[in-house]
Amino acid sequence: MTDVSGPDNEHVSDLGMTATVDDSGLGGEWVRWLLDTARGRLGMDIAWVSLFSGDQQLIASATGDLDAMNVREGMSTPLESSFCVRVLSGQLPPVVTGAGRDPRTRDLPVTSDLGIGSYVGAPLLDADSRPLGMLCCLSREPGVQLDHESVRTVELLADLISDHVRQGRAAALGDLPRRRDRLRAYLATGAAVTTYLQPVVDMVDGAVICHEALSRFPGWVDGGPATVFSEALAVGLGVELEERATRAALGAARNAPSAVPIAVNLSPMRCCAPRSSTCCSGAARPRWPSRSPSTAGSTTTRPSWRSPAGCGPRASPSASTTRVPGTPACGTSCG
Repeated sequence: MTDVSGPDNEHVSDLGMTATVDDSGLGGEWVRWLLDTARGRLGMDIAWVSLFSGDQQLIASATGDLDAMNVREGMSTPLESSFCVRVLSGQLPPVVTGAGRDPRTRDLPVTSDLGIGSYVGAPLLDADSRPLGMLCCLSREPGVQLDHESVRTVELLADLISDHVRQGRAAALGDLPRRRDRLRAYLATGAAVTTYLQPVVDMVDGAVICHEALSRFPGWVDGGPATVFSEALAVGLGVELEERATRAALGAARNAPSAVPIAVNLSPMRCCAPRSSTCCSGAARPRWPSRSPSTAGSTTTRPSWRSPAGCGPRASPSASTTRVPGTPACGTSCG
C-alpha cells in the first residue's frame, strides 16, 4: 500500500499492542470460519482480521478473493494510510459505501491500491478496551446493500474474536513460570552468551573506529538474539540477561586491540538497575567520545558518559557502554 498522511488523534495514539499471530490464535480455522461468515452475510469479496504493531497493521488471517484485491495473509501495511485507523479516530464511519466517490476516501491511495468500493470494519479490543486490531470486510462493489445491521454483524463477530485473543493471552501468561524456568536453565549453562566484535569502519578512510559487541546465544533454538532478549523481558529476566551480556562483552574487550573502543548496547532498564555499577566495579570512568548506531561510520562524536545514579524516567530508548582505549573501563550513556 502507498503511505499517506493519517490522522493525529488521541484515540489512536496507543495503537501498537504487543499481540502477534503466534500468541493470538488468529490463524486458526475457527477464525477463518468467522471471516467467511462475515463476508457471506454481507455480500463482500474478502474479510480479514488484523493486528496492530507500532505504525503497521499485520493481516493475520484473510479469506475470499484475495488476489483480486491485492491482499495476502501475512502482509504488513502502514496503519496511517488505512480505512481502519480513520474509523477508530472517527474520521470515517464503520461502514463506507461508494468509496471511489466518497470525498473522504476516493483520493486515498489505499482505495485504488486495493480497489476498494465498500468497507465495513470493527475493532478487536483487549481487556482495557484498547484496540488490538480490526475485523474488516471489503468489496470492489459500491456496497449498496450495507446498512447499520451490517455494522452490528461485524461488531458481534469482532467481539467473539476479541474474547478468543484475550483467552489466548491469559493462557500465555499462565505459561510464564515454565518459560522463565526454561530460560534460567539455559542461562545456567557456562556458554550461554558469546560475544562477537563487529568492526565499525569510517567510510572516508576505511579505518576501524570501534568494535560493536554483539551477543549471540549458542544452543538456543527458538530464534535469534532479538528473540532471546524479548523472551527474557517477557518473563522478567531482561535485566539479568543484559548483565550477563555486558559481562561477556567486557571479557571480550580484554582480548581486543587496546587502541580500539568497544561499544555495547544497553536498555534504560539495564542502565538504571541497582546492579548497573557492579558490573563495572573498579573500572575507570572518564569522559569519551562515542558514536551512536545511527552515526556509525561518520566522523561526528559526542561525549557520552553519565553516571548510572543519574538515570531516571527520562532515559533514552537505547544506551551504550564503551571501553576507553587502553583501559577495561565501562561507561554508560543514558541521556
